[in-house]
Amino acid sequence: MLSHNMNVGNADNLCLIVALMVLQLARVDTSGSISVEGAELFPIKMIKGDTKMHPINGTWKIMAHCPLGDLPSIDELVVDGDSFSGVMHDEKSGKDYAITDGKMDGNHVTFKAEMKFGFVTMAFDLTGDISEDGKHCTGTAHALKMNGTFEGEKISD
Repeated sequence: MLSHNMNVGNADNLCLIVALMVLQLARVDTSGSISVEGAELFPIKMIKGDTKMHPINGTWKIMAHCPLGDLPSIDELVVDGDSFSGVMHDEKSGKDYAITDGKMDGNHVTFKAEMKFGFVTMAFDLTGDISEDGKHCTGTAHALKMNGTFEGEKISD
């Protein structure tokens, strides 16, 4: 039996695993081992380290306060390198809006969203901060000459 511990966070190892699986030469079983054509090749050992995700990544319950009233939403955010994007599910209207141009600087974030109110589309610039524990956020929103605030709680990673 050929055995080798792999750091899945290592891009070269991950590419090898994906290539073998795409070629249908490898399978990952429930124990986390990869087998190739029936012979165990190497067990995968998950090692944390350089794979830690920014705390903005995940699903957030947000309440925005603006001159138009309170706007509750569920926001799904996905980090990609040093940026993020996602979808805002407006709980009042039932509509979905794109979250774009997300940037992170430590626990400080900036992003954009466009919302439609009747026939009017408003572009929002948002700035916020994630708490040290990564479970809460607060910030400000600006659109046209309107200003507002928001706060939120992370509900899932």
